[in-house]
Amino acid sequence: MDLVSCKLAYKSLSSIIFKKPSRSIPGKRYVDALRGAAWYSGDILESVIRELVVERITMQERATIIASQNDPSEASMKSSFAKSKT
Repeated sequence: MDLVSCKLAYKSLSSIIFKKPSRSIPGKRYVDALRGAAWYSGDILESVIRELVVERITMQERATIIASQNDPSEASMKSSFAKSKT
């Protein structure tokens, strides 16, 4: 994924990931943060990233993953290009 694609994905997905609750008490987020509570749901972040990975992998990568009896949403975040360069 190039930088422009990353920025576009972040802009479109951030409203899903960092969604504010429909009913909130003023200042509650800050009190929760002081207590160590998360500002956003890690589960939502994980599911959005998994969807993005499945959407972005090539057909060849998808076929290889499925042939190895794995789920495409479990695909590695590293590309094969990055592996060949190191």
